[in-house]
Amino acid sequence: MANTDGPKGFRFVRSLAGEVSIERILMAASQTIAKGDALELSAGTAIIATATSGLILGVAAESKTSTASGSVYLHYYPAVPWAVFRGQTNSTYTSTTHDQTEGDIQGTTGIMELNEAGTTEDVVHFLGLADGTTDAASNAKVDFIFIRSSYLPLLALKA
Repeated sequence: MANTDGPKGFRFVRSLAGEVSIERILMAASQTIAKGDALELSAGTAIIATATSGLILGVAAESKTSTASGSVYLHYYPAVPWAVFRGQTNSTYTSTTHDQTEGDIQGTTGIMELNEAGTTEDVVHFLGLADGTTDAASNAKVDFIFIRSSYLPLLALKA
């Protein structure tokens, strides 16, 4: 049975060690961010991340829209290396070639997904198929961690 193509962003699923506390940050002005969107920092405020974002701040825990003047706070899960997230791949994912490898994010607000063949930024590290997922193919649900984040700047230096 084929996987459904329905990207909804990313969600926090578990911690590999310790706790992962939801954080709060001021959003940049005139932003629309959906629950599950990857975030990055811009001048000390949160904006939606893109495929070329080199450092991920975290994943939005709620949907919010900020005003032109800003002053709206957003809750998010930080992209610490022990936080495991789940997302959908954009094309063919095979556990034999993609487990324990790196990839990129892609998409826009509300429909972010993972590019397992992407090598532009390598911000995610694939851990494998999500629990209960048996079809390693197009649009597979996978678990991953962020390896280039605002919380782990040493890995920001891509080789």
